[in-house]
Amino acid sequence: MSMYNQGIKGNQPEFTYYSILLHTINKDHKSLQEIYSNMNDTVMVSDEVERGIQYGQAFNTGNVFKFFQMYRLERGYGKFIIDLFIDEMRKWGMKLILKAYGPKEIPVNLFIQFLGFSGFDQQVENIQGEIIVGKGPRVKTFFNPKRMSTAILHATRNLGLIRLNRDQFQQADFLMHNKYSQHFKEGQMLNWVPGVKYLDEKVKYGQSLLDYDRIYGGYNGYKSHLSNPVQYGIFFNKMGHITESEQAFLDNAKDGMYILKSSTAYGGDDIQLITDVQEFKQAIKLKGEGKKDGKFNTGKEYIIQKYIEKIALINNKKFDFRSFMYIACTDPFIVVYIPGYVRTTMRDYDLENTDLDIHIGNGIFQRDFPDYWKILRKSSYDIRKYKEVFLKQYDVKEKEFDKLIAKVKAATTYGVTAVKDKLSKNKGDISLMAQDIVIDENLNPFIVEFNLQPYSVLDNPCFEQIIPDIMGDWFDSGLSLHGFTREQIIEESQKDPKFVCNFIQRFNCEVLINDAINYNFLDDFNVQEYYGRQ
Repeated sequence: MSMYNQGIKGNQPEFTYYSILLHTINKDHKSLQEIYSNMNDTVMVSDEVERGIQYGQAFNTGNVFKFFQMYRLERGYGKFIIDLFIDEMRKWGMKLILKAYGPKEIPVNLFIQFLGFSGFDQQVENIQGEIIVGKGPRVKTFFNPKRMSTAILHATRNLGLIRLNRDQFQQADFLMHNKYSQHFKEGQMLNWVPGVKYLDEKVKYGQSLLDYDRIYGGYNGYKSHLSNPVQYGIFFNKMGHITESEQAFLDNAKDGMYILKSSTAYGGDDIQLITDVQEFKQAIKLKGEGKKDGKFNTGKEYIIQKYIEKIALINNKKFDFRSFMYIACTDPFIVVYIPGYVRTTMRDYDLENTDLDIHIGNGIFQRDFPDYWKILRKSSYDIRKYKEVFLKQYDVKEKEFDKLIAKVKAATTYGVTAVKDKLSKNKGDISLMAQDIVIDENLNPFIVEFNLQPYSVLDNPCFEQIIPDIMGDWFDSGLSLHGFTREQIIEESQKDPKFVCNFIQRFNCEVLINDAINYNFLDDFNVQEYYGRQ
């Protein structure tokens, strides 16, 4: 790439394609992100790069058929690159096929067709039927494919967890069907933990934090204000009186910018920026009188948060910092932290401009920007790339980045600790959640919300690289722990408090909570060291 930048002629799209292909197969995510970050617009929209992206999507989602179908049609030197790894690639494909089909006879022709051997160019029919499978005779899983996102279906199908028809493969919510109890059988698993709404629903989460602060006085010196914006529940669905939370807003809210969000909406839906605090207070007062103001009161339940105005930026743009956590087991309760990614907005940050696309990184507000899909490839990158950006931007040593991540882990741990008693204790219930975080100018992270339905569509190279791995590790850890008895989990945890990390192969694993040995990340978190005297 540096030679092209120096003006040396050559077919840049073609050789960029070869680089993408090589680094994809080697799982060299860092090099891939550097390629996309340094790519000019002409190369970005070339057919060669698009083909490289298609290979990456197939490889990272375990789509064996698509990968080898492209391989059979390959006419350039890309075929020779794949041939360097072809034996390992076919072993990879065979393992996925065996997982997906389970313990039954598989025709030899299927392997020939799926794994790119010559002479078989006909299309392979979609696998029919839906099955419930697991690891070992004790384990059975129940995942409802009609209520899961496309990316998650890709991951679960190719991990051998479910098999489905094409008409079941559709964009939908990542939630268990609300009538799961009609189908659920003893010993099966749920892909969400009943009670997790106390994290996901914003008003319930905010109230849980206040209750935990008040009842327990925090945890080892840690309290919710360290990592959560000031927030109040607003109940426009309860006319004729003013609630305690609304009165607190009337008494305490100062001028400035606030963000108003529906308690249960997601995906950027029903969000407003509030810049006139007095006008909003008047809407609450009218609501207390049983009247609607005509602007804010839609009859719904909302959370209003103090907007973090002085924030850390990347190239003068606001960015989302999203991390993940697994509730890998509920009996005993075990929670694991997983690093995620950052994604910048398209436009420069301007506190005086109230356009939502400047302040909200959600794609629904960003997609109207010219060349959004091209820029997205350069503006989204995983935590390893962000670490490089962070160290360069602030000219600090690595320990400062580690300090930031420790604060993120502490914030996540406190949030989960505050609602833990409200979650089910049914062995086999597991959940994957994302934490959306804003970092202020002093490099303190604030959780703006937990998200039970994290965006999982593989629409940029960063997501193609990390989302399938996040899903894979989640299922692997949840299924593996379900294969242990409660007593075995306690015994293994006593030997190694982080033994669950043995089942998480794709990311650095950090256990936040393990009730099997009464471990909590905050036990060893020195608040004064990270935040100063409180």
